[in-house]
Amino acid sequence: MPHAHLLAQVPLESVIYYAGALAVLRLVLFLWSVVANWPDSLDYSSAANADNLRLSNQLKALAEQSTSPQADFDARYSGLIALDNGQHAQDTRRDITLAEKAYGTRAGLLQFDRK
Repeated sequence: MPHAHLLAQVPLESVIYYAGALAVLRLVLFLWSVVANWPDSLDYSSAANADNLRLSNQLKALAEQSTSPQADFDARYSGLIALDNGQHAQDTRRDITLAEKAYGTRAGLLQFDRK
């Protein structure tokens, strides 16, 4: 067993030192996540992503009907735009960085094959 021989050569103090350093790093990350409120941010991001995807799909379906619109087309369009404006207002109240906005814009352009 060549591996057992290597483990026997590692001093216990080194193992304790590295384990302690990793524990301190883990504690710092944990405290950062609590202070930065990561769980709530993740919940909001997941819900906002689902809402935006649903709105996108509904607007896409409505756009496919634009060549021969139904009688309630304008009302449905206005309702979807109001929902989109509400979502945009919620997103604006969150601290979304310019990099995140740029990423979202780029993803949208790629999704619809625009440059």
